[in-house]
Amino acid sequence: MIFACMASMLSSCAFGFGRRANQSTEVSINNAAAEVEPLAREDYDVLKPTTGKANSSQFYLLFIPIGKHKTNEELYENAYYDAVDNLSGADGIILPRQKVKKFFVPLLIVNYYRRVVEVTGLGISVKGKTQVKN
Repeated sequence: MIFACMASMLSSCAFGFGRRANQSTEVSINNAAAEVEPLAREDYDVLKPTTGKANSSQFYLLFIPIGKHKTNEELYENAYYDAVDNLSGADGIILPRQKVKKFFVPLLIVNYYRRVVEVTGLGISVKGKTQVKN
């Protein structure tokens, strides 16, 4: 009997000391994302092909990574923006393609790993865009 009483007091479902008000923790989350309509063909001008690159290098010292490692999504995004920046007047790219090249040098103590992502596509310029002045 004493053991059961002690177990119930020490467990998480034991009686609480002190009075706790019943608190309501309702959280309303509004997931109404802004809807953006896709561009129609007459809304943009096709420019010319463009290419952008991004790379990430990392060293390993006995299987311990040294340096920040970029994910494939980060490399793709950086290469995409590089391709847009390489074409004057471009606002985006349609039909993007990516190539991933990996290079690995396995040694006993120090290893080297490098990834290069290259994105190519057709640059576009949106018609009727407004310029934002700072």
